[in-house]
Amino acid sequence: MSLPTTNHENIKNKVTIEKQIGNTYFGTNPELLIGSAINELLNTLSNKPRIFHPKRRRPSADTIIKIEHNNLKSRQNIVQTYQNYCLQIEESFLDIDTQIINGKTIILENLQNLYFEVLDELGIDYISVDIIDINKIREYSDDIIDYIILKLKNSSIESSNCNLPHEAIDIGIKVIVAHAFIECIIMENPNP
Repeated sequence: MSLPTTNHENIKNKVTIEKQIGNTYFGTNPELLIGSAINELLNTLSNKPRIFHPKRRRPSADTIIKIEHNNLKSRQNIVQTYQNYCLQIEESFLDIDTQIINGKTIILENLQNLYFEVLDELGIDYISVDIIDINKIREYSDDIIDYIILKLKNSSIESSNCNLPHEAIDIGIKVIVAHAFIECIIMENPNP
């Protein structure tokens, strides 16, 4: 007995999807036609005047405590980058609210939602407990930061209002994530 054969040359584009949650686009993703608040903040931040300081600045004692509390190891560089932009990011957040209604709130809520999203991915409970298991946060701290940076970068690059050089996006995302870290929007506060 022989099995029927198929002409594989006739199959040009085959997609097998076993489990799909969300939309699948073949062609242009309509989400690429939408601008993002994060890009508006990045544009504002990149247009703020600043001077390059080659000398490394030390973060505040509170920031160092938070770094140690969350066991941030290989992603301490975001805090160092933030040191050179702390005034500009504060000004940029004020400016974003004039461009987008509740712009700062939208961005900070998005950052916090990304934090909860990665906690879900890692299986870290934050809903049914009063205090999040800090040992799990410490174990995955750099991965948590990487996840948030990657999601923000993808959102920025895939938005219609992305008109910044790669370096400005890279630095800006680090500054925004560090700001969220320092302001206890993401990661855990050592003084709850």
